[in-house]
Amino acid sequence: MMGLIALARLTWRQILGRHRLGLWIFLCVLGALPVLAVAVILASAQFDSSLQQRVLTEEFRTGLLRILFDYLQLPLLYPAIALLLAATSLREEIQNETIIYLWIKPLSRATLVISKYAVALLATLVLSGLSALVTGALLVSDWASVGKFLFVIVMALPAYGALFFALSVISDRALIWGFVYVLGWEELFSRISSAASQLSIRHYAENLERALFGLPSEISLETCLGVLLVLVALLLGLAIWRFSRMEFSGAEEG
Repeated sequence: MMGLIALARLTWRQILGRHRLGLWIFLCVLGALPVLAVAVILASAQFDSSLQQRVLTEEFRTGLLRILFDYLQLPLLYPAIALLLAATSLREEIQNETIIYLWIKPLSRATLVISKYAVALLATLVLSGLSALVTGALLVSDWASVGKFLFVIVMALPAYGALFFALSVISDRALIWGFVYVLGWEELFSRISSAASQLSIRHYAENLERALFGLPSEISLETCLGVLLVLVALLLGLAIWRFSRMEFSGAEEG
């Protein structure tokens, strides 16, 4: 147990290291984009009387919150944050072969993978959750709705993170393949092909959101939750299987 905690602390320090300052600045900018968008709209309303009247209505604010979440935060910003954290947390050490210094007896490679994934996911959830929380707080007073958006994030980002983490173990071009998945598969192919959408994390996250808000959805809430959880388990299993078969010069495991 102590070894696992030590490994988690080491991973956390690695994610927050000074060499990642530029990455964290970029991640914070991504997380702040919806907040900035809301701030610009609210500021613009001060100079436009017609817009100001609309902004004051709860209907307008709720609709704006949903538009930002459905078309910016959920499909683009938060998966990008998950990709940049999950796909690099282990890949850098594999490429630099510093991974051999992480063999903490008697921990297995599976434990190492899970620990790395968990820390990267925690950082992703904190940053994305704060972004969604602040955006919601600026627009609506209905905290129940904000809580539903946060629940969707908590369920969707582990699946995204597990996918990108698995890609990082399989390929040294995980970032490229991750962006291909988000922008190509989910943004393009899943929009024009119903078959492709069935293999899209976003498809289940969007239907989960609709089910939570009582809107018509193609998939039940229970099915969405089940699929997302199964995806996490399968993708983490794939990452563990691949990592356990990788060879590192000078590695000694107990």
